[in-house]
Amino acid sequence: MWIPLKLSRSSTTINVLQKKVRKNICSILILPLIILLLVLVIVLVKNLRHRVSSDILYITPPITSFAGIIEKIESNSIIVKQIFNPSLSSGLPTKELSYKIVVKPETNIFKPFGSVPYLFKTVMSTPLRKTTFVDLHVGEEVNITTNADLRLLEKAEFEAATISYVFPAINSFNAKIIDISQSGETAVLTVDASPRASHTPNQPTTTIFPTIQYEILITSNTEISKLVIPITSKKKPEPKILSVSDLKKEMDIAVYTEGDISQERMVKALLIQPIDKTPPLPPNLF
Repeated sequence: MWIPLKLSRSSTTINVLQKKVRKNICSILILPLIILLLVLVIVLVKNLRHRVSSDILYITPPITSFAGIIEKIESNSIIVKQIFNPSLSSGLPTKELSYKIVVKPETNIFKPFGSVPYLFKTVMSTPLRKTTFVDLHVGEEVNITTNADLRLLEKAEFEAATISYVFPAINSFNAKIIDISQSGETAVLTVDASPRASHTPNQPTTTIFPTIQYEILITSNTEISKLVIPITSKKKPEPKILSVSDLKKEMDIAVYTEGDISQERMVKALLIQPIDKTPPLPPNLF
């Protein structure tokens, strides 16, 4: 009589334990399911909030340009990225967009250059000059146009029709002549483009970092000139043509170059103008 009683009690205990285990397992499984369900609801609400209308392609114009910073340069393409900061009212988060821009031989690459104030030449300055693929550098900001509509791209890649630099080239600066070497019709000036070079009105205002030296190549196409200010107010300033022999060491000059001095250390001079630091005395002192 006592043996079945013991077995019955043991069986009851086992059943109770099994129920507790099942309950614990259910609790463990249900909690992650609830969390997952909440996450799905949040994502669904966000998607519904920012859902794009199916008519967007009809009511917005084609997007055929993209501006950004060159992040990487490959054999025939560049990676350009831009960070978008939408307005607070849109509810959209900040996002970085990146495109692979394929550069073809027919792609036109332009860079803006400053004008050259010749005193004698009548050369028309071109605000945009054509450059090449090898002139592109990582970190430069560019604007790309394309024949494709960026809204219809299947992947973040398109061919460039034109590439233009956002910031102009640095092609003018003030400097001090350190050395002069001449050979035939050409000459090379070694100049120090540091802040100690003087700055006067109507001269280039480009700021150059200290201790940078440049080799300035003077050719037969380089104009060396200055505007002579008369000592009397009745006469107008007169332009005067100069030569290499008029350039001296320690002389402050304004230089206008053919190339971009931010990328080159030896550039060809288009125009050189000595800077006169001693203006004439006023007429009433004579």
